Amino acid sequence: MKHNENHELIKNAVKYIDKLGSGKTTIEEVAKNAGFSIDYFNRIFRNHTGFNVMEYSRFRRLNKAARLLRLSDTDILIIALECGYDSHEGFIRAFKEQYGKTPSEYRESMKGKQFVWADLELNATAVAEFRHTLPDFSEINADDAIDWLLEKDAKRY
Repeated sequence: MKHNENHELIKNAVKYIDKLGSGKTTIEEVAKNAGFSIDYFNRIFRNHTGFNVMEYSRFRRLNKAARLLRLSDTDILIIALECGYDSHEGFIRAFKEQYGKTPSEYRESMKGKQFVWADLELNATAVAEFRHTLPDFSEINADDAIDWLLEKDAKRY
């Protein structure tokens, strides 16, 4: 299968995962939807996004949670449930692992700050690749991001 065909496959898989939203996604379900074995599909998905399918699904659910924490006063437990977490503790643990803060610490630290690209939910695959490649990445100005992309062969992104 050619790289471009894989790219379309991954794009469709990302749309499928995003369409499922906060529901519990399984690798079996996503691979079956794409028409491939779990191992093969997970391998090409990781090559394109930097995540395996389940990591990506988790990333998207927590990204949604961060946006809700930042843009609303909704109770943290309700946000956890809305983002597909069955327990408050599991949500807090996963959120802290991804963002380095508990949901309440994150919400407090974001009060009064301007919106950033992550709030707008722009190209989640590109954002995921940044976070995978640069784990300490939190926010960068546009000029620095362009320079970094050019150094890394921007066509890939």
